[in-house]
Amino acid sequence: MENWFKALIIGFFILAVVGIVFNTHSNTLVSYPSLISIHSNQSSDNFAISPEDAISIANSNIPAFGEVRYGVLLVNNSTQPYYIVTMYENDPGLNNYGKPLVVSRVDAHNGHFLGATV
Repeated sequence: MENWFKALIIGFFILAVVGIVFNTHSNTLVSYPSLISIHSNQSSDNFAISPEDAISIANSNIPAFGEVRYGVLLVNNSTQPYYIVTMYENDPGLNNYGKPLVVSRVDAHNGHFLGATV
């Protein structure tokens, strides 16, 4: 194999590694929850999933990048209680600051992700 070809392959490899490292540092997940507001008329003590767990489950299904905050609401409808986890934009420099980005639902008994609305 010629030296220029080896140099080209090594160059592409180095570029790929640098790109991956740079992308990881520029798109890091904010240490969530940056802010949590938990609103509930019901106690979450009766359920296997806590509000913090619901945020974690929602975030694992719909990852958050940048500055976000979460609001959690327990809906206890005797058949299938669930948490509504709302992700809000928390960067004051953006036009949609304070507005909901994603609204997710998480089962309060078993932690199943029930879906999201963007």
